[in-house]
Amino acid sequence: MPNVVITGNRPQKLGGFNNDTVKHSVKEHLRSFLRNAEPYYVYTGMALGVDQWAAEICIEEGIPFIAAIPFYQQPKLWPETSRKHYQFLIKKAQHKIYVDRTFGFIDHKPDIYKPSKLHRRNEWMVNQMTKEDVCFGIINDDIISKIYTEAVKSGTWSCLLQAEDLHQGSTMFSTVKIENKNTCLISGPKYLKDFDYPGSMPENKFAVSGLHLNDINTLEATDSDLPF
Repeated sequence: MPNVVITGNRPQKLGGFNNDTVKHSVKEHLRSFLRNAEPYYVYTGMALGVDQWAAEICIEEGIPFIAAIPFYQQPKLWPETSRKHYQFLIKKAQHKIYVDRTFGFIDHKPDIYKPSKLHRRNEWMVNQMTKEDVCFGIINDDIISKIYTEAVKSGTWSCLLQAEDLHQGSTMFSTVKIENKNTCLISGPKYLKDFDYPGSMPENKFAVSGLHLNDINTLEATDSDLPF
């Protein structure tokens, strides 16, 4: 029975915060994946969007999950309803891990927001994997193309690449194509090792978007890094 690490886009990259159609479709796709995987534990980073939808499914399906929290103040800037839902979810977690207070990942300014902590959180989750475990991501289809053709950054894609770099053949993902406000097409799951990279292939396909492990502490904040 494998453990499953979940990563995925926030709502603003999946049709918007009020797009219930996409949320329902992604949740049901993720539910099907987790039912088939029958994980012992699910690791989720507790960001808005796919991370929290995974936690909701774990609660509904009785799957133990580990909340990998990048820093104590993760929900500080979120709306009140989002903060309350976050507290509800982490109370249901089997374990809560504050990554910036964890050995090997300790930050000299714990508990407060810093962009690199979001990526360090992903790194911590990936480091918990063994070769039997799976990292599964859900990502907007348009983002993948832009990563390689326009150098767009993506924490979700970086997490998948880190997992594949550590345990080749252990990483899977599904893509979401937003066709209009009421319609989306989800393709997958598929293995990252079989992915046909668009655009020009980088010399090291795992070191893209400025998010490789060697650069993780020098990141500057971008819109996709904001904690809300």
